[in-house]
Amino acid sequence: MSGDPRATASRLRALARVPAGDAGYRAACVEAIGLAQELDTVSLEVENLLAAFIRGGPSTPDEADAFLGLAGLYVRKGFGANAIEAVQKLLQFRPDDAAAASILAAAGGGAAARREPVALPTLPPLPQIPRSPTRRLDPSRIPSAAPAASAGPLASGMRVASRYELVDEIGRGGMSVVYRARDSELGEDVALKFLTGASLDAEADARFKQELKLSRQLVHPNIVRLYDIGQHHELRFISMELLSGMDIARVLRSGPLPPSLAIDHLMECCTGLQEAHDRGIVHRDIKPANLFVTSAGELKIMDFGIAKLQKAGGPALTSADLLAGTPAYLAPEQIRGFSEVTPAADLYSLGIVAYEMLTGTLPFSHPESIALLMMHIQATPPPLRDHDPAVPVELQAIVLKLLEKVPAQRFASCRELARVLGEVRRTL
Repeated sequence: MSGDPRATASRLRALARVPAGDAGYRAACVEAIGLAQELDTVSLEVENLLAAFIRGGPSTPDEADAFLGLAGLYVRKGFGANAIEAVQKLLQFRPDDAAAASILAAAGGGAAARREPVALPTLPPLPQIPRSPTRRLDPSRIPSAAPAASAGPLASGMRVASRYELVDEIGRGGMSVVYRARDSELGEDVALKFLTGASLDAEADARFKQELKLSRQLVHPNIVRLYDIGQHHELRFISMELLSGMDIARVLRSGPLPPSLAIDHLMECCTGLQEAHDRGIVHRDIKPANLFVTSAGELKIMDFGIAKLQKAGGPALTSADLLAGTPAYLAPEQIRGFSEVTPAADLYSLGIVAYEMLTGTLPFSHPESIALLMMHIQATPPPLRDHDPAVPVELQAIVLKLLEKVPAQRFASCRELARVLGEVRRTL
């Protein structure tokens, strides 16, 4: 251990970029866990690094010790579901580990066996949990760190978190602003999303903790990749992969899409959403602005900031839940009870997006928000072919099925929807 927190953090960030296919990947994970324990921190970068390592479980005593240390870190930071997952993998390798068993028992063994996220009760001190050994990875395998610099206000050319140089603003919304930034340590361009509407209060911290928990679970080609969380003065920010292209909202400014292209985008969205749903995560804000088409034509789902775990155990989110989401795309059941939605709500929102992609207009529109919400609950959407007779009849039927008021009358899953869309696509 270096003893210098800044140098330790810099090495940890560099280790976090070692790919899973690298010969030194598992050694990098063990070392990263040791450094994370030294800093007493859990970051998105480290979570992304450890995803494959945790899925595979330990294969040596040193790796088992690292899993135990990681479980202890998760307990200290309040990530109960992650602690349970690490302990389960450890017990498969070392079933008689008393410290691991005590963590699992305190977390609730029955729920753990079902892999359900649970909230950990307050645990007694666990002095028997060691810090994992730090197996050093050859420094030539990882990038070197750049010297720190002082942070400045948001403006092009300024330094943020002693690491990122802001290049230019590339997006802005009601609650956030996004900058292209140069990562001086790794020599890469990334996107920094500053949450301008989130103050440093308990609720904001809970939301960031939830975003951190979800990130490791959602590593998928059709979901934007998050790297880390940071703070600049009074602003929180998330670093993420920098995308070149435009979101569907901008694409639709030029008019509706050809049915074949709309289906291609919808099928990619289904693939990403199914990954989230399979892990018990509902997005709750599917809309064109959160669907990004890269310059290579690949669709990526963005902004899981108000996503929820379907099962108990996620941080409690308070009054902001009542206002979250976008009225034009909200499912009827989401309007009635925002915190109780299922994947069927994402399917409804995707149906609104599909309607807009194919017709260039929304099925429900009203200048008053309350009236618009009531239309989702009560009104029947006009057939798509009323707007454009060229929309295939089969495709119209799919979209209208997505817009059924009763969740059970929609498609059973995004997987089923993608299959049906694929059948129509082959006829075009």
